[in-house]
Amino acid sequence: MDGVVESLDGALILVADDNEEQLFTTQTLLESAGADVIAAKDGSQAIHLATTRRPALIVMDVVMPRKGGLEAALELKKADGTRHIPILLMSSRDELQDISAGVRAGAEDYIRKPFEPADFLSRVRSGIHLGNLYREVLYLKTQQTGPYERHPFDRIIGEGTAIKEVLSQILLFKDSSAPVLIIGESGTGKELLARAVHETSPRKKNKFLAINCGALSESLLESQLFGYVKGAFTGADRDKKGLFEDTDGGTLFLDEVGEMSLSLQTKLLRVLQEGVITPVGGTEEREVDVRIVAATHRDLEQMIADGSFREDLYFRLKVLQLDVPSLRERTEDLPLLARHFLSRSCNSQKKPEKVFTEEALLLFDAYTWPGNIRELENEIERIVSVSGLASQIGPGYLSQKFLLSAQSATSTKHSGSWTGDTATNEELPEHLFCLSLREALAEVEAKLIERTLEKCRYNKSEASRILGISRSNLITKVQLYGLEENDPS
Repeated sequence: MDGVVESLDGALILVADDNEEQLFTTQTLLESAGADVIAAKDGSQAIHLATTRRPALIVMDVVMPRKGGLEAALELKKADGTRHIPILLMSSRDELQDISAGVRAGAEDYIRKPFEPADFLSRVRSGIHLGNLYREVLYLKTQQTGPYERHPFDRIIGEGTAIKEVLSQILLFKDSSAPVLIIGESGTGKELLARAVHETSPRKKNKFLAINCGALSESLLESQLFGYVKGAFTGADRDKKGLFEDTDGGTLFLDEVGEMSLSLQTKLLRVLQEGVITPVGGTEEREVDVRIVAATHRDLEQMIADGSFREDLYFRLKVLQLDVPSLRERTEDLPLLARHFLSRSCNSQKKPEKVFTEEALLLFDAYTWPGNIRELENEIERIVSVSGLASQIGPGYLSQKFLLSAQSATSTKHSGSWTGDTATNEELPEHLFCLSLREALAEVEAKLIERTLEKCRYNKSEASRILGISRSNLITKVQLYGLEENDPS
């Protein structure tokens, strides 16, 4: 065990396995690393112990009597008291089958038996660390710090793994004042995350200000950022502080920093390197203490290669980096987001509460959301405006693009351009009109995934990129539709 054991510092770990020999081996390995271990021999016992003892991590076998690990994981992730406890599943069965089922059940990690002790302990430590971050996120969401004070994450809607990873990353930054670069598509909520970075930082009692660098001309953006002195230009009848001075001690969010001109990039670099600014028209340097959080949807590395973005500024901005998932990469949060915006829009428009039908949510799920969360919010605002006093929102109230996206899945992506046959512009297959919307969409989705996998020779990373979904989501759907049986590998 030399070189393997690293203290787990008395962490309480629940191990569930019906194989007594394997249970003893796993328990001994964890205890030798300093953990306190409680053991269960089936899923029902594991649920009881997890509920009453609240371990830091649950290590659970997939196949057990009475209640298996997948079923137990599903129940634990649904319960408020245990949903934030990370689960590491173990199995000696087919990897694809158990990984995809484990993702659906909500497990954070998976390991195949027999495992190497070093690999197992590394995953255990990662799971415990993730659990600590989950609990801190939960604490910050629920802590009442004052009657009018918002909590750092209360504006961020989502319970899926993708957004949890982003929030966990923000918590890793909480003791730092280093610059942060947020990378993500337009409409993904980058400013909300920038506010969360500020509100979890030592600067949270000071100002947070934001500016869109792509919305202003170069001269106007410069005067907004750096301020100006009296007489600097026509109409400058007095000195005016810029955002850098106005945010002194706080955080300045530079949205769409990739749109900034090269000359302004040079001035921004000076602020980051030396902590000084010079107002427009002035000669006197002024010290500022501002944390910069920048965001962009553009490929800055490509811009560096093209000569339109400074490489030294890029590395100054990305001391810390957040990668924001697109909406199509966090479809598990789509129903929650849709219901949130629906409720909020009903309130703002003084309309009675409404609910989405399952068919409408299925169409939402089938759509690729190029405009991300902003597009979803705008669509729901429109729906509430046109739906009158209707209490249920079905497919008939959705924009035509959602219905067309379902048709496109069959008439375009299923055409000969994907299979090597002659392309066609046929209507939807007649038999689909005899099915419910759920059954029809499921058939379309399954066929699209199958043909995309065939086109990519079952390279799931490439297929997930083409389909616009995460690889873990693709694996889940492959398992759901039984497509792994067609995998030649």
